[in-house]
Amino acid sequence: MDKPEPSKMNVETDLPNFPSGPLDQYRARASFDWKRMKLFIEDERLLKFKMLNFQTSVNRKPVDPHPPMSHPGIPVDHPPMSHPGIPVDHPPMSHPGIPVAHPTMSHPGMPVDHPLTSHPGMPLDVWKKMESDGPLFQHPSNTPTLDEYRRLTTLRVNRIRDYNFVPLDVAIEDPIKPLTLIILLYEYDASLSLKYAIPFGFFFNALLALGQPKHLEFLDAANKEEISGCYALTEVAHGTNAKKMQTTATFDVKTQQFILHSAGFEAAKCWAGSLGERLSKAATHGTVFAQLVTPDGVCHGLHAFIVPLRDPNTLLVHPGIIIGDMGEKLGLNAVDNGFAIFNQYRIPKDNLLNKIGSVTPSGQYVSPVKDSRKRFGASLGALTVGRVVINCISTVNLSKAVTIAVRYSAVRKQFGPTEDGEELPVIEYQLQAKRNTVHTTLLSLDGEEHISHYTAVTRQGGTLQSLDREEHSSHYTDQWRLFPYIAAAFALKVYSEYSLKILVEFNIALMLNKRSDHMNNLGAEIHALQSSAKPLCSWTAQHGIQECREACGGHGYLSYSRRPRYSIFYVGCPILRAAPQSIMEGKGRFGICVLNDVVMHQSGPRKVHCTSLVTVDLHPGGHDKQLACGKVQDMSSGFGKLRDDNDANCTYEGDNNVLCQQTSNWLLQIWSQARDTRVGDISPLGSIGFLQRATVGELLARRFTAQTLEQAAHPEEILSAYGWLVTWLLEGTHALHQAQLREGKDPFVARNSSQVFHARTLSLAYIERFVILTFWNKVKGEDVPPELRRGYAVGPAMSRFVKRGILSLCSELKSESVALVDVLAPPDFILNSALGHSDGQVYKNLQLHMYQSPGVMSRPSWWKEMSGLHRSRL
Repeated sequence: MDKPEPSKMNVETDLPNFPSGPLDQYRARASFDWKRMKLFIEDERLLKFKMLNFQTSVNRKPVDPHPPMSHPGIPVDHPPMSHPGIPVDHPPMSHPGIPVAHPTMSHPGMPVDHPLTSHPGMPLDVWKKMESDGPLFQHPSNTPTLDEYRRLTTLRVNRIRDYNFVPLDVAIEDPIKPLTLIILLYEYDASLSLKYAIPFGFFFNALLALGQPKHLEFLDAANKEEISGCYALTEVAHGTNAKKMQTTATFDVKTQQFILHSAGFEAAKCWAGSLGERLSKAATHGTVFAQLVTPDGVCHGLHAFIVPLRDPNTLLVHPGIIIGDMGEKLGLNAVDNGFAIFNQYRIPKDNLLNKIGSVTPSGQYVSPVKDSRKRFGASLGALTVGRVVINCISTVNLSKAVTIAVRYSAVRKQFGPTEDGEELPVIEYQLQAKRNTVHTTLLSLDGEEHISHYTAVTRQGGTLQSLDREEHSSHYTDQWRLFPYIAAAFALKVYSEYSLKILVEFNIALMLNKRSDHMNNLGAEIHALQSSAKPLCSWTAQHGIQECREACGGHGYLSYSRRPRYSIFYVGCPILRAAPQSIMEGKGRFGICVLNDVVMHQSGPRKVHCTSLVTVDLHPGGHDKQLACGKVQDMSSGFGKLRDDNDANCTYEGDNNVLCQQTSNWLLQIWSQARDTRVGDISPLGSIGFLQRATVGELLARRFTAQTLEQAAHPEEILSAYGWLVTWLLEGTHALHQAQLREGKDPFVARNSSQVFHARTLSLAYIERFVILTFWNKVKGEDVPPELRRGYAVGPAMSRFVKRGILSLCSELKSESVALVDVLAPPDFILNSALGHSDGQVYKNLQLHMYQSPGVMSRPSWWKEMSGLHRSRL
């Protein structure tokens, strides 16, 4: 029976509108509908997977990540509201626009089909399920300890598994969905995504890519959560140079076992995610890479083995292995990276993942792949999936950063045409700064960067010159600084999703044993593309996050680390009589302070809404008084975590600079082959389709001929310029490499001496061209909605047009920028940023969270140690 055709998305109803606020004026000025743009940019099938109609069921009881007895004197069965005059059965929410049965409240009247009651078949998207799942997925309002963060993340992983968003049969039928789920979870929290992906994603992938049908028992056990896995390749002394890994697996004919051994600490496996802690999701098994040694003492290179590490019932490490945790890192701290040392540890012969090589019972090595280099490449083929995922998650980080920065810049106002006139949003500014302006940057109380006003004296040409004082803001460069990263986010998003689709199709073909020269060439081209795409995506994201952070000035540096509790407003005056809104907004003559008291035994995001008119006698230090509060949400600027978590993308799954070498090596090989081989045969994806040997001279003879900005900015002209650049770099790099060889240098030294300014630049130019080509193919397709057919333009190739083009595009994109980031932006719950919230209420969000910080208006506990410094000495 044929499956029914899936229904089309209705952009008006399936994609919710943003809340009204200060960003409305820019959204109204956009020349396109952001919803239709989002539907065009994203694969509709996967967008529906994100947003619509999940048929899932959950059987686990609601999990409170914090003990119910979280404050002295508040009993476990403390009612939702305890303020005098507010009945016990008072609705958890009475603020306009907030539903009564909000999941953060365990109200007795909660309907039976509430998400927390495990209603089967509830049509909610992944993010909405997480947001509505009680306090478990609410963002902590403090920086938790390492142990707290890992515990909370483990509980979240358990819940994601319970939801079973992608059942095993669905994952096998549509392998792109589990990878998409990993990316969705990453948008919420990078650590959660990786903690989920390592045992249930990468471990699975290694089994499927390198194993045989007999190894499916491990896959089945992992799917039933009887075991969990990790991926152990890197060693203390070797990472990128995987061929020199020191862990050995020696076959013992007598026992039909492999003996794993680490020669010393340098041979210890390290950075294996989910290996470190003895948690409920700690790895019980690992895909461990070791040098396979046969009884005759011959090493046959790196192979993968399924290695039992811990007892699944007790989580105790098996004898013969030392396992430890690597401790706190710069980011991704819920991922318990660990190390493992093997001491003559034995595993069954069948635990060798033997798709590319095996050992007979008599100890003879056999392999269907005779070329040892190809065998080595095949054994590490699973890394390509990881690199493609890194491309996707780096693009996620960049998209979130530009969303925050652009929305903030559209609300933040500084300066104007006249001193006494209206200030302009900083997004209106292109650049204002004079050469030789001397200034100092001061950080004021409100966190804004200001330039001090003064007359400076400098020495130029032996004479003293006076410079008039200058007023300007770091925000004046916002268009020039931010808009290129919007363009990069769109282009990289299209490319990363394209490469994910291509890789999944390629791996499916391999699993079906569709081997051919075409497949070999396709695999080589995919490897070359991803080896340069990972550096491009991760570096672009890292630089973009930093630029966006700086574009938000001092406020972009805020983190809002606070205790994960409900905060209570109180005032330093005898009587408080004020409307609820006055309390939250700080109106009137009452000074508002924040306490660390708890009115409910739940923890979650912290946006407080008072539920009724309050008349309470309060006095300084009257901490026993409580005001009723309801839904809360905690947000930070968002940049610090983005930057720290993305940092790892630049180094794991291969050092970026070394990966660039792999791409340039392939390109140089192609350059040599292109004379006798049709490029189309060795480049199935067309990434070097422009490199026909017969046209190389023509390519290099081309000159920039555009006479107008429109001509120069056309994508075909840009691709032509990139084609010339890649060809020129290829010719120059090849010539340099050959010159090094003629000087008597060995190939290794010659290759390394050709990197800076040549091979490395070549690799990045090559992938930049293909990213632009992929995006151009997307936007010129027949499926582009008519209302979006406005073309695509970036800076032109020559210097004069580059400058004019950038400034022109900055002006054109000013009105489009907010709507463009709306296309990229995840929901506010996922974005989790006070500065980048879709309501545009930057200052209300800042005020709320500043007021909530514990002790924000109090003396420190050690104030007496300093008080004597100000006593009169008369």
